[in-house]
Amino acid sequence: MADRKEIHEFAVTWQEKFINEDSSFWELSSAIFSDACLAFGFADAGRIVVAQGQPLAAVDREALRKSLAAVTDVTLIGTAIYSLWSAWARDEKTLMARQNREWLALALERLAALTTEPVYRFQGRLSRMRLVSNTMSYGPMPEPFEEIEQHVTVNAKGRVWLTGYAFGNGRELNQKVRRQNYTIENEALQILFETLMDHFSQADPSQTDTVLDVGTWVLELTNTAGETYIFQGPLCVDQAEDQRNLSNLLREALHDNTLFAFDGECEADEIERITLEYNRHSKIDVSHQIADELGDYVYWDYAERLIIDREKEKIEHVRQIARNCKVTSTYEIEGGVPALLDSFDASYLFAHTQGNPSDVVPMPYEQKEYSITIVYKRRSPVVHKGSFDKLGLPQDFPDFASVLLDFLQFYSRQEMLSPWTYNRPRRRQCEYIYCSVVFNENGPSYYYLTDDDTIDIGEEVVVPTGQDNHEAVVTVVDIEYFRKDNAPYPFQNTKWILRRCLDDDPVLHPDT
Repeated sequence: MADRKEIHEFAVTWQEKFINEDSSFWELSSAIFSDACLAFGFADAGRIVVAQGQPLAAVDREALRKSLAAVTDVTLIGTAIYSLWSAWARDEKTLMARQNREWLALALERLAALTTEPVYRFQGRLSRMRLVSNTMSYGPMPEPFEEIEQHVTVNAKGRVWLTGYAFGNGRELNQKVRRQNYTIENEALQILFETLMDHFSQADPSQTDTVLDVGTWVLELTNTAGETYIFQGPLCVDQAEDQRNLSNLLREALHDNTLFAFDGECEADEIERITLEYNRHSKIDVSHQIADELGDYVYWDYAERLIIDREKEKIEHVRQIARNCKVTSTYEIEGGVPALLDSFDASYLFAHTQGNPSDVVPMPYEQKEYSITIVYKRRSPVVHKGSFDKLGLPQDFPDFASVLLDFLQFYSRQEMLSPWTYNRPRRRQCEYIYCSVVFNENGPSYYYLTDDDTIDIGEEVVVPTGQDNHEAVVTVVDIEYFRKDNAPYPFQNTKWILRRCLDDDPVLHPDT
């Protein structure tokens, strides 16, 4: 934790030094600068530090001012200053270059502005609020499509503008991932505005220490006279109770529990419905099979639509095989469908698609396309479209498809038409249960005995094997009934299954 006043005094002092033409290289490269930055928790992050997708080290003065104005994080701008100073201070010509000194002076000016203690408390009647909440701090690097910054604006008519930005992929930083515009109820608006006016008109509402290991929030309150008051603080739960209540009030008024607000304690969004649509258009050459009058080609349009619906707790899978041939499968699974949707991360599902290169070879006889629509509980629906192939699909589609296929196959099991059901005889009292098991998928099968009628094909069991009868896990692939006199392997020489293999079986955890 660093004192805001100390950072402000540091920024003002060193800004004057870099502006002063009489400052020497030895003065500007002094270890005093480095020691202070390290004491404040600023790190050397290298030459490339960005905010809102714009390089901070912009050459153009106005572009730099615009870039710096978008920065509201004290740690970010402090790290940018220290990183570039560290690189430039190694060489006198580089550090003393006018454009580099000017860059440091402007950045220090912005740092001083961000750490200025508020002179005024809010006065008047509130007409507009704008809150920027940024979660960036020391710690693990965010995922490329993890939302790290939110801009929330509410006016006196109850109109809300919400924009969310993701960390980005290193080339495009702070990518816009959601944008919403809606109106809240007048009663909720009045309660929100009255509470904000009351809180930020009290003594020293935003005079808090700068916490360098958490995110930040910056609040702009504009009154009916057009005067704007700026307040800022750390984005953490370790703060006054009334400020925590502000966060909850804001989320309730805006009907959005995913807001970072003032404490960063947001609730993850939920997926309400996923609709997948797949279309294949095939052009088939039949010139060597069908009479000429029918043409050289026939066309086949095949389509699938799959809907996973949380509210209805239902999955509907429709396959349009041909014009007059449609197959529909419906899965109504109470509790199962919501659990399936909850297993997918609403923040990252289908967030990134690489896309095919521009020189990809076209497929003249077949086109495959897809559309995926995700409806969320709080944010706006998202639609993904493209060609149905490895690079055209979202990168995590294979994982999604695997989970969904396992789910559907589990509930697609049927008994009535299964040979295992209608070909299985009842066991007589004089017969024993012989299970055929395999030690690996393509290996030979071996007979083992059991007296457990509940063991089924496909289950894993533990058996003794080898001369020392050490335990091994095998899979049951067949079950048959034999008397001792017609057994496929001598009864007295056949080993017995020890038990079912459960997740916590000792044979699976030999070191515990």
